[in-house]
Amino acid sequence: MKFIYKIALAAGLALSSFSCDDQLELAPTDFIDYGKAYQSVEDVNLGLLGVYSALPKTTQTSLNAYVADNAKMSPQGRNVGVVTYNWTYTSEDLGAWSAYYVAINRINLVLAGIESVKVNLDAESAEAEELSLYEAEAYGLRAFAHFSLFQSFSESYTDNDALAVPYMRESIISMPVRNTVSEVYELLSLDLDESAKLMDAVALSNEKSRFNRVAIDALRARISLYKEDYAAAIQYSSAALNEVSIASGQAYDDMWTDLEDDSEVIFKYDIVSTDGTRVGGLFQDAGSNDVQFYPTFDLINAYDANIFLDKTQDVRYNTVIMNDATDPVQSSIIGKFRGTTALPFLADVKVFRASEMLLIRAEAYAKSNSTSEAWDDVKELLTARITGYAGEDTGRSILDEIALQRRLELAYEGHRFYDLRRTGEAIIRTDVTLPGTTPTQLAAGDHRFVLPIPQSELFANDNMVQNPGYVQ
Repeated sequence: MKFIYKIALAAGLALSSFSCDDQLELAPTDFIDYGKAYQSVEDVNLGLLGVYSALPKTTQTSLNAYVADNAKMSPQGRNVGVVTYNWTYTSEDLGAWSAYYVAINRINLVLAGIESVKVNLDAESAEAEELSLYEAEAYGLRAFAHFSLFQSFSESYTDNDALAVPYMRESIISMPVRNTVSEVYELLSLDLDESAKLMDAVALSNEKSRFNRVAIDALRARISLYKEDYAAAIQYSSAALNEVSIASGQAYDDMWTDLEDDSEVIFKYDIVSTDGTRVGGLFQDAGSNDVQFYPTFDLINAYDANIFLDKTQDVRYNTVIMNDATDPVQSSIIGKFRGTTALPFLADVKVFRASEMLLIRAEAYAKSNSTSEAWDDVKELLTARITGYAGEDTGRSILDEIALQRRLELAYEGHRFYDLRRTGEAIIRTDVTLPGTTPTQLAAGDHRFVLPIPQSELFANDNMVQNPGYVQ
């Protein structure tokens, strides 16, 4: 953390510049004069834009796709993601750890700067209300960034005494210890409570590319599912669904194209052509059009197993899987995040959607012995996605059905690896790049379900403890 914060403190000075490459060239500093760095409400807004710039846009997508069983590496590709795909990752790379902590540091700089701006504002003014909204946004984003780290680096999701991640609430150079799982859950709750309190006191903004009031409930619902607090998961997913409804039919497909139907989206990252991020480029090169990762036949066949109707009746299949008869390896390629003809593979990253909330609530109902309510939610999803579905039983248990629907609905959106870990399932690949060479099974409980703490962090912070199974 000391190493990361030397970088991140310097980055916080660059309020008007949001390039990661630029920030790393700045000299580290131990002190920022917040009164000079943040003098107006607009300065605070610029600081928040810097937070959004720093948040990793594709990390969750690539990790969950490459590690699990929905994607296989092209034998003719450039070995993009080969270490992750082969489960040979070590502690040599900063990766997501560094990126999220840079964003967290920027959030803490913004929160400190807000205090200096408040001094010169009339508490009843429109500017003060706008500032409160930005403050609420910052607290929500701090919880979101820490939970994103928690998903990858925490030793456990449910063992309260297990080591999780350092929860940083101020911008300082220090050598923090890893907070425990229970401590992180408590701190997440405190930040989200503060965010909700501030947002509830002002005129709300429902801009979907900013962390909004519905996103607070969506994050609380997701956290509650991981925590196995099913009553809370039902409460918060229901609150989110009261505000944003699941889309139907073509609207699902339109989310991933130039039509950009956002009716089901709760919170997203706006991706523009100038920032260099093309999420679809994780799977297919935007320049050469060469495929780097294909959908596995295991996933493709899962759409057939979904219901007694033909898989082409499922709008998700037609969105997630595309046909390219000219491809030299296989005709089925990954179609999500496909963008447009003019801007291939450019699409916004959907962080929270109503369908995830529906599936969270269904799982929470099922695990609370409210099976009928769980089936109601699942059938609502199937009705919205499958032409001709009329509420028939699927022949599977409710938990098996929910697991299948999460796989089909949220494919390539950053959930699969975490879902398998969360539910204690092994990764079993039946379709791999090089049979006999590519690893096909990662047993439930294997230490590689938890990512290693970066070696540079261990060197810089004497209080940092490595995750089990990796070199300290």
